[in-house]
Amino acid sequence: MAELRASYSQQCADDEARARHRYTELQGAKRVELMQQERAQKSEQDRQRLAQEQCDEMYRIVALKRKKVPEMNSGERADFERFQENWRSRCPGAR
Repeated sequence: MAELRASYSQQCADDEARARHRYTELQGAKRVELMQQERAQKSEQDRQRLAQEQCDEMYRIVALKRKKVPEMNSGERADFERFQENWRSRCPGAR
């Protein structure tokens, strides 16, 4: 009878240890997944911020060049039109 109790206690202890180990693994996996999601979100935010900065700079250039259109020769005007079209295609809401 004592052997059965000892065996049962050992099995319970082993089961509990496996359960604790599995729980720790799951928590670690959740932590890793959360960190990956946070990294991906930050990366997307950085990409959007950079794109907005580029659009803002392109807008500044377009606004400056628009004032000089009457003074431009045909080559400069064509370059400006290409730049302006590029700005419009890359930047949503470009006017």
